[in-house]
Amino acid sequence: METKKIVWTEGMFLSPQHFQQQERYLENYTREYATLVTPNCFGLYDLAIKFSLLSIGKIHVEHAKGIFPDGTPFSLMNGITLEVPENSAKKKVYLALPIARSGVVEVGEDERMRHRLAEHQVFDTSQESSEALNIEIGIPNVTLKLEGEDLKDYTLLAIAQILEFKYEGEVVLNEAFVPFCLHFGVSTYLRESISDLYAQMQYRAKTIAQRLTADGDSKSYQSLTRDYLWLQALGAWIPKVGHWNENGYLLTHLLYLECVSMAGQFQGLEGKLPKEFRSWNHNDLYGIFSRVFSEILVLLREVQIDNVTTLSWNSNLFATRRLLRTIVKDRSLFHDGQFILVVKSSIGASRLCDEFPKAAKLAGNSAIAELVRNALSGVPLRNLPYAPTELKSKHDAAYFEINTQSELWQSIIKKDEPIALHIDECIENVEIEFHVIR
Repeated sequence: METKKIVWTEGMFLSPQHFQQQERYLENYTREYATLVTPNCFGLYDLAIKFSLLSIGKIHVEHAKGIFPDGTPFSLMNGITLEVPENSAKKKVYLALPIARSGVVEVGEDERMRHRLAEHQVFDTSQESSEALNIEIGIPNVTLKLEGEDLKDYTLLAIAQILEFKYEGEVVLNEAFVPFCLHFGVSTYLRESISDLYAQMQYRAKTIAQRLTADGDSKSYQSLTRDYLWLQALGAWIPKVGHWNENGYLLTHLLYLECVSMAGQFQGLEGKLPKEFRSWNHNDLYGIFSRVFSEILVLLREVQIDNVTTLSWNSNLFATRRLLRTIVKDRSLFHDGQFILVVKSSIGASRLCDEFPKAAKLAGNSAIAELVRNALSGVPLRNLPYAPTELKSKHDAAYFEINTQSELWQSIIKKDEPIALHIDECIENVEIEFHVIR
């Protein structure tokens, strides 16, 4: 269709075609400008479906507003209804508007016409007293169409997908389907996903802040830095996600770019290379968004898990029996944790490295008495030449790793009993910390 501007000259005879061509030029000018400045700027701005009519096999759109892919804005204020046939499972439902075609009449009552004819009263706004004048106007002829119909002469916006057509005539819509939305707030799935993401990020930030306050004395600089970087990143994203959650008016393709950027930053904080996510595809919004949201939530769960867990000793029996006891409440630590003893004593770190593994016996609470009485060995302890990177290096302290493959250790896991540590009196003024590193 030709959309070049009219050349207006003095004395020319005017006809409706001149004004129609000028209108085509201005419409095309606006669309081209908007497309060049903001690509992908089309979709639904507002959508209301009357779900109560689904039970009788009808899809009724109460009102809708947006921009069709051909750049035509529309505002549907009067409801439109689609009778759903029985063989409609898995099919998409579209808002459809006939496309503009050269040499074709656009106004009429036929469903294939681009505009419907309507009468409207207007007043002369330049005079205080003027009579109403009835004029004919063209209203965009927006209808509901079902996937599989002849749609080649229509510009389309997908609004729903039929999941099932029940034998009693009820229509069930696919709740995971994301409509062709200009702003993400039109989609229930995207709106709820952002709300969930916002809540998860707030909780993780609070957890990390509490962790930094509580564990500053035992964690290494590297571990604390990791938490600080995570807290800094969450602090930058939480206000932004909170704003999205509050109003829902961010362009959907910009939301996708922001979420991909967020996922890439969080992956970097975990020491991972950013994953390659799918390119923007407005025909599969659920597919592209679900993967990004899933990755972000996995990363947030990982940071929630503290990589250093400190176990507290019960020292009630230490003065009389030189015995310390503790309970591992989180049994997952047994499967993916490195158990470390940090030992300080007045005899010095050098002697501790040699003497502590011989002077200490570690076992389950039920077995420790027999080991001490019969001078038997406990769970083997391996001296570490330096502190693990997750723990703060302490002056004059020795570090020992528990052999989690030994039979005695496996017995502790099997019986689910407290861990007991007996220390010989030759280790004077002893201080022991017990940490689990994931």
